[in-house]
Amino acid sequence: MNEKLKAFIEEAGWPRVIIGLFLLSLFVAAPFVSVRVDASISDTLVRFGMNGILVLAMVPMIQSGCGLNFGLPLGIIAGLLGAVTSIQFALTGIFGFVAALAIAIPLAALFGIAYGLLLNRVKGDEMMIATYVGFSSVAFMCMMWLMLPYTSPNMIWGYGGSGLRTTISVEGYWLHILSDFLSVQIGPYFYIPTGMFIFFGFMCFLMWASSTPRPERP
Repeated sequence: MNEKLKAFIEEAGWPRVIIGLFLLSLFVAAPFVSVRVDASISDTLVRFGMNGILVLAMVPMIQSGCGLNFGLPLGIIAGLLGAVTSIQFALTGIFGFVAALAIAIPLAALFGIAYGLLLNRVKGDEMMIATYVGFSSVAFMCMMWLMLPYTSPNMIWGYGGSGLRTTISVEGYWLHILSDFLSVQIGPYFYIPTGMFIFFGFMCFLMWASSTPRPERP
């Protein structure tokens, strides 16, 4: 038994074991502080699908030898631009979500190309430059969110009539458009966002397909 446990820990790694035990202890302690376990598990599933895409975004940089993706904020900024532009045009439902993706993906590709060209010019100092790019891009967009010509009353500050709010709700547009697809509701609190997991699985497949080496032609 001890040998199997040691083999499991060596294969999984101590960080995963410690995080798993901590998460398990939270679920055990939840009922004692009046927190519903089923609601907590449901929230964990939702967060897993949300954060899984961000984790996948780090994989290509690690595979290419550039280290962690400190330029991840560039992709997030592209996604935010696509989202707020979709809301600006009052697009709702699946069409609004697809429109947000259609706007965000080309922007993310342009940002990624520029980011890659920059890293190629600073080989050996990727960690420092990438960190600076991540922080500076967020700081730059903090100014741009106030200056970009968005006019939707659901997004701009009410007292000034310009500038985007720090928190923008997509309720009434495409809230839970992925999560509710083939979702499973068990009781009033437990919820499985099936559509989000399908989307995450599709992204994993695209990542696997793009990283699988192609056989050389004779």
